[in-house]
Amino acid sequence: MSDTAHREDASFLLLVKHILKWRVPIAGISGLACIMAIVLTMPYFYPPKFESKGIFYPTSSTSISKALLANDLSGQQDALKFGEEEETEQLMQILESDAIANRIVSKYNLLRRYRIAKSTRYRYTDLYKKYFANVHVRRNQHMAIEVSVLDEDPDTAALMCRDIMDLMDSVKTSIFNQRAYDALRIVEGQYKAKEQEIRLLENQLAEFGQKGIINYEEQAASVSDALDKAKADYYASLAAARGNVADAKVKVMRERLDDVKADYDNLGKYGGAWLTVKEGLVLELEQFKLLKEKYEQAKVDVEQTLTYKYVTNYPSPAEKKTKPLRSMIVAVGTISAFFISALIFILIEIYRRNKVWLLSKD
Repeated sequence: MSDTAHREDASFLLLVKHILKWRVPIAGISGLACIMAIVLTMPYFYPPKFESKGIFYPTSSTSISKALLANDLSGQQDALKFGEEEETEQLMQILESDAIANRIVSKYNLLRRYRIAKSTRYRYTDLYKKYFANVHVRRNQHMAIEVSVLDEDPDTAALMCRDIMDLMDSVKTSIFNQRAYDALRIVEGQYKAKEQEIRLLENQLAEFGQKGIINYEEQAASVSDALDKAKADYYASLAAARGNVADAKVKVMRERLDDVKADYDNLGKYGGAWLTVKEGLVLELEQFKLLKEKYEQAKVDVEQTLTYKYVTNYPSPAEKKTKPLRSMIVAVGTISAFFISALIFILIEIYRRNKVWLLSKD
Protein backbone atom coordinates (compact mmCIF):
# COMPACT_ATOMS: atom_id res chain seq x y z
CA MET A 1 0.00 0.00 0.00
CA SER A 2 2.85 2.38 0.85
CA ASP A 3 4.60 1.51 -2.43
CA THR A 4 1.48 2.49 -4.37
CA ALA A 5 1.18 5.76 -2.49
CA HIS A 6 4.87 6.42 -3.06
CA ARG A 7 4.53 5.84 -6.79
CA GLU A 8 1.50 8.16 -6.95
CA ASP A 9 3.39 10.90 -5.10
CA ALA A 10 6.34 10.42 -7.41
CA SER A 11 4.12 10.70 -10.48
CA PHE A 12 2.49 13.86 -9.13
CA LEU A 13 5.87 15.42 -8.36
CA LEU A 14 7.05 14.48 -11.84
CA LEU A 15 4.04 16.26 -13.37
CA VAL A 16 4.72 19.32 -11.23
CA LYS A 17 8.35 19.19 -12.29
CA HIS A 18 7.46 19.12 -15.98
CA ILE A 19 4.97 21.99 -15.54
CA LEU A 20 7.57 24.06 -13.70
CA LYS A 21 10.10 23.28 -16.39
CA TRP A 22 7.74 24.60 -19.08
CA ARG A 23 6.22 27.30 -16.90
CA VAL A 24 7.25 30.17 -19.13
CA PRO A 25 5.59 28.92 -22.36
CA ILE A 26 2.58 27.62 -20.37
CA ALA A 27 2.18 31.00 -18.71
CA GLY A 28 2.60 32.71 -22.06
CA ILE A 29 -0.06 30.57 -23.73
CA SER A 30 -2.44 31.01 -20.78
CA GLY A 31 -1.87 34.76 -20.81
CA LEU A 32 -2.42 34.92 -24.55
CA ALA A 33 -5.66 32.95 -24.16
CA CYS A 34 -6.77 35.36 -21.43
CA ILE A 35 -6.06 38.37 -23.65
CA MET A 36 -7.84 36.78 -26.62
CA ALA A 37 -10.88 35.98 -24.44
CA ILE A 38 -10.98 39.58 -23.21
CA VAL A 39 -10.67 40.96 -26.74
CA LEU A 40 -13.17 38.57 -28.34
CA THR A 41 -15.80 39.30 -25.68
CA MET A 42 -15.58 43.04 -26.27
CA PRO A 43 -18.82 44.60 -27.64
CA TYR A 44 -17.22 45.08 -31.06
CA PHE A 45 -16.76 41.33 -31.53
CA TYR A 46 -19.51 39.99 -29.26
CA PRO A 47 -22.35 42.50 -28.84
CA PRO A 48 -23.97 42.16 -25.42
CA LYS A 49 -27.49 40.72 -25.30
CA PHE A 50 -30.25 41.53 -22.86
CA GLU A 51 -32.95 39.09 -21.83
CA SER A 52 -36.61 39.92 -21.30
CA LYS A 53 -38.95 37.33 -19.85
CA GLY A 54 -42.72 36.92 -19.60
CA ILE A 55 -44.49 34.27 -17.51
CA PHE A 56 -48.12 33.18 -17.74
CA TYR A 57 -50.50 30.30 -17.06
CA PRO A 58 -52.83 28.94 -19.77
CA THR A 59 -56.57 29.25 -19.39
CA SER A 60 -59.07 26.52 -20.11
CA SER A 61 -59.68 26.07 -23.85
CA THR A 62 -63.47 25.88 -23.42
CA SER A 63 -65.34 27.86 -26.06
CA ILE A 64 -66.84 31.17 -24.96
CA SER A 65 -70.42 30.08 -25.61
CA LYS A 66 -70.06 26.93 -23.51
CA ALA A 67 -68.21 28.76 -20.77
CA LEU A 68 -70.64 31.69 -20.48
CA LEU A 69 -73.97 30.68 -22.02
CA ALA A 70 -74.34 26.94 -21.46
CA ASN A 71 -76.18 25.66 -18.38
CA ASP A 72 -73.28 23.76 -16.84
CA LEU A 73 -73.59 22.98 -13.13
CA SER A 74 -70.49 20.77 -12.98
CA GLY A 75 -68.00 23.64 -13.33
CA GLN A 76 -66.15 21.83 -16.12
CA GLN A 77 -66.85 24.68 -18.55
CA ASP A 78 -65.77 27.50 -16.22
CA ALA A 79 -64.27 30.39 -18.22
CA LEU A 80 -62.03 31.32 -15.26
CA LYS A 81 -60.58 27.85 -14.88
CA PHE A 82 -56.80 27.40 -15.26
CA GLY A 83 -55.68 25.22 -18.14
CA GLU A 84 -54.13 21.81 -17.66
CA GLU A 85 -51.17 20.05 -19.25
CA GLU A 86 -52.92 19.67 -22.60
CA GLU A 87 -53.58 23.42 -22.87
CA THR A 88 -49.98 24.14 -21.83
CA GLU A 89 -48.59 21.93 -24.60
CA GLN A 90 -50.92 23.52 -27.15
CA LEU A 91 -49.83 27.06 -26.26
CA MET A 92 -46.15 26.10 -26.33
CA GLN A 93 -46.58 24.71 -29.84
CA ILE A 94 -48.31 27.92 -30.93
CA LEU A 95 -45.59 30.09 -29.37
CA GLU A 96 -42.96 28.18 -31.36
CA SER A 97 -44.99 28.16 -34.58
CA ASP A 98 -44.02 29.75 -37.88
CA ALA A 99 -47.17 31.88 -37.73
CA ILE A 100 -45.74 33.89 -34.83
CA ALA A 101 -42.12 33.71 -35.99
CA ASN A 102 -43.00 35.13 -39.42
CA ARG A 103 -44.85 38.10 -37.90
CA ILE A 104 -42.01 38.90 -35.51
CA VAL A 105 -39.42 38.57 -38.30
CA SER A 106 -41.43 40.95 -40.48
CA LYS A 107 -42.30 43.49 -37.79
CA TYR A 108 -38.74 43.86 -36.41
CA ASN A 109 -36.94 43.34 -39.74
CA LEU A 110 -34.80 40.62 -38.19
CA LEU A 111 -32.85 39.99 -41.40
CA ARG A 112 -31.26 43.38 -40.96
CA ARG A 113 -31.21 43.21 -37.17
CA TYR A 114 -29.35 39.90 -37.19
CA ARG A 115 -26.94 41.24 -39.87
CA ILE A 116 -27.82 38.62 -42.47
CA ALA A 117 -27.02 39.79 -45.98
CA LYS A 118 -29.70 39.41 -48.62
CA SER A 119 -27.12 37.83 -50.88
CA THR A 120 -26.62 34.95 -48.42
CA ARG A 121 -27.64 31.71 -50.11
CA TYR A 122 -29.49 30.24 -47.12
CA ARG A 123 -30.41 33.51 -45.48
CA TYR A 124 -33.82 32.38 -44.19
CA THR A 125 -32.37 29.19 -42.74
CA ASP A 126 -29.77 31.27 -40.91
CA LEU A 127 -32.44 33.79 -39.92
CA TYR A 128 -34.71 31.26 -38.24
CA LYS A 129 -31.77 29.52 -36.57
CA LYS A 130 -30.83 32.83 -34.97
CA TYR A 131 -34.46 33.59 -34.15
CA PHE A 132 -34.97 30.35 -32.25
CA ALA A 133 -31.55 30.77 -30.63
CA ASN A 134 -32.76 34.09 -29.20
CA VAL A 135 -36.39 33.13 -28.46
CA HIS A 136 -37.01 30.38 -25.94
CA VAL A 137 -40.26 28.86 -24.69
CA ARG A 138 -40.31 26.47 -21.76
CA ARG A 139 -42.46 25.21 -18.93
CA ASN A 140 -41.06 26.03 -15.51
CA GLN A 141 -41.23 24.03 -12.29
CA HIS A 142 -44.51 25.70 -11.37
CA MET A 143 -46.17 24.50 -14.63
CA ALA A 144 -46.27 28.05 -16.00
CA ILE A 145 -45.01 28.98 -19.47
CA GLU A 146 -41.93 31.19 -19.75
CA VAL A 147 -41.17 33.16 -22.91
CA SER A 148 -37.68 34.68 -22.97
CA VAL A 149 -36.16 36.86 -25.71
CA LEU A 150 -32.54 37.89 -26.16
CA ASP A 151 -31.64 41.04 -28.08
CA GLU A 152 -28.90 43.63 -28.20
CA ASP A 153 -31.40 46.29 -27.15
CA PRO A 154 -33.23 45.73 -23.84
CA ASP A 155 -36.32 47.68 -24.95
CA THR A 156 -36.60 45.69 -28.17
CA ALA A 157 -36.25 42.42 -26.26
CA ALA A 158 -39.16 43.42 -23.99
CA LEU A 159 -41.33 44.53 -26.92
CA MET A 160 -40.64 41.33 -28.86
CA CYS A 161 -41.47 39.20 -25.83
CA ARG A 162 -44.75 41.04 -25.25
CA ASP A 163 -45.66 40.79 -28.94
CA ILE A 164 -45.01 37.04 -28.98
CA MET A 165 -47.32 36.58 -25.98
CA ASP A 166 -50.01 38.77 -27.56
CA LEU A 167 -49.71 37.08 -30.94
CA MET A 168 -50.33 33.74 -29.25
CA ASP A 169 -53.87 34.92 -28.42
CA SER A 170 -54.56 36.09 -31.98
CA VAL A 171 -53.13 32.92 -33.57
CA LYS A 172 -55.14 30.63 -31.32
CA THR A 173 -58.26 32.74 -31.89
CA SER A 174 -57.67 32.46 -35.63
CA ILE A 175 -57.34 28.68 -35.35
CA PHE A 176 -60.57 28.45 -33.34
CA ASN A 177 -62.39 30.85 -35.68
CA GLN A 178 -61.65 28.67 -38.71
CA ARG A 179 -63.69 25.91 -37.11
CA ALA A 180 -66.18 28.31 -35.51
CA TYR A 181 -67.01 29.86 -38.90
CA ASP A 182 -67.64 26.42 -40.38
CA ALA A 183 -69.84 25.50 -37.42
CA LEU A 184 -71.73 28.80 -37.71
CA ARG A 185 -72.43 28.24 -41.41
CA ILE A 186 -73.78 24.74 -40.73
CA VAL A 187 -75.97 25.85 -37.82
CA GLU A 188 -77.11 28.97 -39.66
CA GLY A 189 -78.17 26.87 -42.66
CA GLN A 190 -80.18 24.52 -40.45
CA TYR A 191 -81.60 27.47 -38.51
CA LYS A 192 -82.86 29.21 -41.64
CA ALA A 193 -84.21 25.96 -43.12
CA LYS A 194 -86.11 25.27 -39.89
CA GLU A 195 -87.39 28.84 -39.90
CA GLN A 196 -88.73 28.31 -43.43
CA GLU A 197 -90.43 25.05 -42.43
CA ILE A 198 -92.12 26.76 -39.50
CA ARG A 199 -93.31 29.58 -41.77
CA LEU A 200 -94.86 27.05 -44.16
CA LEU A 201 -96.68 25.28 -41.32
CA GLU A 202 -97.94 28.60 -39.96
CA ASN A 203 -99.24 29.49 -43.43
CA GLN A 204 -101.08 26.17 -43.56
CA LEU A 205 -102.66 26.88 -40.19
CA ALA A 206 -103.68 30.30 -41.49
CA GLU A 207 -105.40 28.60 -44.45
CA PHE A 208 -107.25 26.31 -42.03
CA GLY A 209 -108.29 29.43 -40.11
CA GLN A 210 -109.82 30.83 -43.29
CA LYS A 211 -111.80 27.59 -43.48
CA GLY A 212 -113.06 28.15 -39.98
CA ILE A 213 -110.73 25.86 -38.08
CA ILE A 214 -108.79 27.78 -35.49
CA ASN A 215 -108.49 25.31 -32.62
CA TYR A 216 -109.76 21.88 -33.51
CA GLU A 217 -109.84 20.44 -29.96
CA GLU A 218 -111.91 23.28 -28.50
CA GLN A 219 -114.10 23.69 -31.59
CA ALA A 220 -114.82 19.93 -31.80
CA ALA A 221 -116.12 19.83 -28.23
CA SER A 222 -118.12 23.03 -28.71
CA VAL A 223 -119.63 22.01 -32.09
CA SER A 224 -120.46 18.54 -30.76
CA ASP A 225 -122.44 20.08 -27.87
CA ALA A 226 -124.06 22.56 -30.22
CA LEU A 227 -125.06 19.75 -32.61
CA ASP A 228 -126.67 17.76 -29.81
CA LYS A 229 -128.58 20.83 -28.64
CA ALA A 230 -129.63 21.76 -32.19
CA LYS A 231 -130.97 18.23 -32.74
CA ALA A 232 -132.83 18.31 -29.44
CA ASP A 233 -134.33 21.73 -30.20
CA TYR A 234 -135.32 20.67 -33.70
CA TYR A 235 -137.06 17.50 -32.62
CA ALA A 236 -138.75 19.32 -29.72
CA SER A 237 -140.11 22.00 -32.07
CA LEU A 238 -141.17 19.31 -34.55
CA ALA A 239 -143.06 17.47 -31.81
CA ALA A 240 -144.69 20.69 -30.67
CA ALA A 241 -145.85 21.37 -34.25
CA ARG A 242 -147.25 17.81 -34.44
CA GLY A 243 -144.85 16.87 -37.24
CA ASN A 244 -145.63 19.92 -39.36
CA VAL A 245 -142.29 20.63 -41.07
CA ALA A 246 -143.73 23.78 -42.58
CA ASP A 247 -144.09 25.35 -39.18
CA ALA A 248 -141.98 28.54 -38.94
CA LYS A 249 -140.26 27.54 -35.71
CA VAL A 250 -139.50 24.10 -37.09
CA LYS A 251 -137.93 25.71 -40.15
CA VAL A 252 -135.71 27.95 -37.99
CA MET A 253 -134.61 25.00 -35.89
CA ARG A 254 -133.95 23.02 -39.06
CA GLU A 255 -131.77 25.78 -40.52
CA ARG A 256 -129.89 26.05 -37.27
CA LEU A 257 -129.33 22.28 -37.22
CA ASP A 258 -128.08 22.38 -40.81
CA ASP A 259 -125.61 25.17 -39.99
CA VAL A 260 -124.24 23.33 -36.96
CA LYS A 261 -124.05 20.10 -38.94
CA ALA A 262 -122.11 21.92 -41.68
CA ASP A 263 -119.65 23.18 -39.12
CA TYR A 264 -119.38 19.66 -37.73
CA ASP A 265 -118.79 18.19 -41.20
CA ASN A 266 -116.18 20.89 -41.90
CA LEU A 267 -114.32 19.95 -38.74
CA GLY A 268 -114.47 16.31 -39.71
CA LYS A 269 -113.10 17.09 -43.18
CA TYR A 270 -110.12 19.27 -42.14
CA GLY A 271 -109.67 18.46 -38.45
CA GLY A 272 -107.24 15.57 -38.98
CA ALA A 273 -105.05 17.62 -41.29
CA TRP A 274 -105.15 20.55 -38.84
CA LEU A 275 -104.00 18.27 -36.01
CA THR A 276 -101.14 16.92 -38.13
CA VAL A 277 -99.96 20.42 -39.02
CA LYS A 278 -100.37 21.63 -35.43
CA GLU A 279 -98.38 18.73 -33.96
CA GLY A 280 -95.75 19.19 -36.64
CA LEU A 281 -95.51 22.88 -35.78
CA VAL A 282 -95.08 22.13 -32.07
CA LEU A 283 -92.28 19.66 -32.85
CA GLU A 284 -90.60 22.06 -35.26
CA LEU A 285 -90.77 24.87 -32.69
CA GLU A 286 -89.05 22.69 -30.09
CA GLN A 287 -86.28 21.86 -32.55
CA PHE A 288 -86.12 25.50 -33.63
CA LYS A 289 -85.58 26.56 -30.03
CA LEU A 290 -82.57 24.25 -29.72
CA LEU A 291 -81.20 25.39 -33.07
CA LYS A 292 -81.63 29.02 -32.11
CA GLU A 293 -79.65 28.43 -28.93
CA LYS A 294 -76.86 26.72 -30.90
CA TYR A 295 -76.95 29.47 -33.50
CA GLU A 296 -76.55 32.20 -30.87
CA GLN A 297 -73.71 30.26 -29.24
CA ALA A 298 -71.95 29.82 -32.59
CA LYS A 299 -72.27 33.58 -33.27
CA VAL A 300 -70.72 34.33 -29.87
CA ASP A 301 -67.80 32.00 -30.64
CA VAL A 302 -67.17 33.82 -33.92
CA GLU A 303 -67.76 37.42 -32.84
CA GLN A 304 -66.32 37.46 -29.30
CA THR A 305 -62.86 36.60 -28.01
CA LEU A 306 -61.23 35.89 -24.65
CA THR A 307 -57.56 35.77 -23.72
CA TYR A 308 -55.97 32.35 -23.36
CA LYS A 309 -53.48 33.29 -20.66
CA TYR A 310 -53.18 34.54 -17.09
CA VAL A 311 -50.06 36.72 -17.10
CA THR A 312 -48.08 36.69 -13.86
CA ASN A 313 -44.97 38.50 -15.12
CA TYR A 314 -45.07 41.01 -17.95
CA PRO A 315 -41.80 41.44 -19.90
CA SER A 316 -39.79 44.52 -19.05
CA PRO A 317 -36.42 45.89 -20.26
CA ALA A 318 -33.43 44.30 -18.51
CA GLU A 319 -30.98 46.53 -16.63
CA LYS A 320 -27.99 44.17 -16.98
CA LYS A 321 -26.78 42.19 -19.95
CA THR A 322 -27.33 38.44 -19.97
CA LYS A 323 -24.70 37.49 -22.55
CA PRO A 324 -21.77 37.26 -22.76
CA LEU A 325 -20.68 36.31 -19.22
CA ARG A 326 -17.31 37.91 -19.81
CA SER A 327 -15.63 36.99 -16.56
CA MET A 328 -16.66 33.36 -16.88
CA ILE A 329 -15.52 33.16 -20.51
CA VAL A 330 -12.16 34.69 -19.63
CA ALA A 331 -11.72 32.37 -16.63
CA VAL A 332 -12.74 29.24 -18.54
CA GLY A 333 -10.57 30.19 -21.53
CA THR A 334 -7.51 30.88 -19.39
CA ILE A 335 -7.86 27.70 -17.31
CA SER A 336 -8.51 25.60 -20.41
CA ALA A 337 -5.45 27.04 -22.14
CA PHE A 338 -3.34 26.34 -19.04
CA PHE A 339 -4.33 22.68 -18.81
CA ILE A 340 -4.16 22.03 -22.56
CA SER A 341 -0.73 23.63 -22.89
CA ALA A 342 0.50 21.84 -19.78
CA LEU A 343 -0.72 18.52 -21.21
CA ILE A 344 0.98 19.20 -24.54
CA PHE A 345 4.32 20.01 -22.92
CA ILE A 346 4.07 17.00 -20.61
CA LEU A 347 3.48 14.79 -23.67
CA ILE A 348 6.48 16.42 -25.35
CA GLU A 349 8.57 15.71 -22.28
CA ILE A 350 7.40 12.08 -22.17
CA TYR A 351 8.15 11.70 -25.87
CA ARG A 352 11.66 13.08 -25.40
CA ARG A 353 12.38 10.80 -22.44
CA ASN A 354 11.14 7.72 -24.31
CA LYS A 355 13.13 8.72 -27.41
CA VAL A 356 16.32 9.05 -25.34
CA TRP A 357 15.61 5.72 -23.68
CA LEU A 358 15.08 3.97 -27.02
CA LEU A 359 18.24 5.46 -28.50
CA SER A 360 20.32 4.44 -25.47
CA LYS A 361 18.93 0.91 -25.72
CA ASP A 362 19.97 0.66 -29.36
